[in-house]
Amino acid sequence: MSFLLEEALDGLKKVRELQDLRDDSARWSELPRQQQIARMGELEQHERQVRSYLTLANQTVSMLYHLTSEIRGPFLRPEIVDKLAAMLNFNLVQLCGPRCSSLKVRNPESYGWAPKTLLAQLVAIYRHLDSEDGQFALALSKDERCFSRSLFDCACVLMSRHRIQTPEELERFARLGAKLDVVKLHSLKHEPKNTLRDEREAWWTLRAVEVESSAECGNTRQLIRPTGPKRR
Repeated sequence: MSFLLEEALDGLKKVRELQDLRDDSARWSELPRQQQIARMGELEQHERQVRSYLTLANQTVSMLYHLTSEIRGPFLRPEIVDKLAAMLNFNLVQLCGPRCSSLKVRNPESYGWAPKTLLAQLVAIYRHLDSEDGQFALALSKDERCFSRSLFDCACVLMSRHRIQTPEELERFARLGAKLDVVKLHSLKHEPKNTLRDEREAWWTLRAVEVESSAECGNTRQLIRPTGPKRR
């Protein structure tokens, strides 16, 4: 799903750029005829690709939406949950982040582009996977690439403004955002810290590796390092 959506959203941005260029009569008239033809060809190509990617992406998101509404356990398995959380965060950034306006294109329905529906389904998947033990919230907060609490706040504001979710659904999503702060703080407090013993063990391990490497290379002078004062 991540690949399909990423390609579709990147394609939409390119379509928007070419549409802006075409509709700007001053800039468009400055281009030679051959460049105008080339740009129109690029626009048509990106439009075809966007339609194809969005068709598959919408189907995949819809399937995930329905699956997570019925079953949650398989998606919270350790080998899956972190990747799924990162994927959801990435797409939420695209739809609600500072550059979301670049996804506005002319005649979006002609591409199958329904951002409100897509956002509603993505946020619903967040709610479906929210667990009492905080496992999903922890996976979301561990995503260093895209996660931020402000992202959830912006998403809530955007959905409230456009009435994409009901007040009850927005409240549940906002509670998940608040839970992320608690889970993140809890994980930091319980994060194991290196003790003096750990540091000594790490030093001796490194020293053993150096000794073995020196022995294999035949450099016996490095096997024992003098610790006393240098001879004069």
